[in-house]
Order: sequence, then structure tokens, then C-alpha cells
Amino acid sequence: MKRLTYLAVGMLALSMSLVPAAAIVPIGPRPPGPAPAGWVYRYVPQVYRTIADRVWISERVEWVSEWAWVNGQYQQVYRQVVRPGHYETTTRQVLVAAGYWQLVRLDPPPRPMPMPRPYPVVVNPGTVGVEGYRSGPGEDLSPFSGLSEWPK
Repeated sequence: MKRLTYLAVGMLALSMSLVPAAAIVPIGPRPPGPAPAGWVYRYVPQVYRTIADRVWISERVEWVSEWAWVNGQYQQVYRQVVRPGHYETTTRQVLVAAGYWQLVRLDPPPRPMPMPRPYPVVVNPGTVGVEGYRSGPGEDLSPFSGLSEWPK
């Protein structure tokens, strides 16, 4: 059993050494399911906003031990270190929008070609005059016009 375990570990190490490091990518969130034909799921990553805050750091007093040459020998001495209060800028990231899967069409369907419409052929039957008679080309129709009552 122990020998089989060593063999399995050895095979795993061999297979991992054959795969380049660039080919190993972390597995992120999975799409909700299979996409319909002509569509694909695309992951839209999270959106963060970086906010800079000004923070007051209060004064700090510390005792630091040092070795110093005193009277011909080394002695451990303590000195006081004072760091005055000051402002520092810190940044933090705020999540604006969570990541989500978006259904995207692979290629839009081709637009149909506009079919040329034949212009209708209209045969002018001629105008119809008073009492259903056809007016001739040289006939004067001014007595039947509403404009005949206008002063001349």
C-alpha cells in the first residue's frame, strides 16, 4: 500500500512538471449553465473604487536598547525615541458592483437585404368631368371651378 502511494505521488509530480506554469490558471466562478445556440456567457469582473482616507497617527514614545562604548567597555544603554503625531494617507477598496455572468450573442444575425419594391404602374384613366363625361384636353372648365366666383 505504501509503495502504491509513493507511485501515485510520483506520477502526479511527473504530470505537473510536464504542464507549463502559464497553463495552470485558477478556476473562477462557473457560468450558470449551458448557453443557448449562438450565445455565450462572459464574466464581468467586480468593480472596486479606491478611497483615500487621511488618518491621524498619535505620538509614540519608545525605549530602545543599544550597545554603546562607555569607559572602555560595551554597555547596554536605553534611549528614548519619540515619534511625533502626524497624518497618514491610507487607502481602502470599496466594492461598487459584484461580478456577474452576462449572456452575449456570438455574432449578430445578418440583417436581411432590403428587397427593391417595384414601383406600381398607374395608368391615368383621365379625369371625369361634369355628369360623368370625360373632359377633353381643350375643354374650358372654368365655369365649374370654385374660383370662377372670385372677382376678376
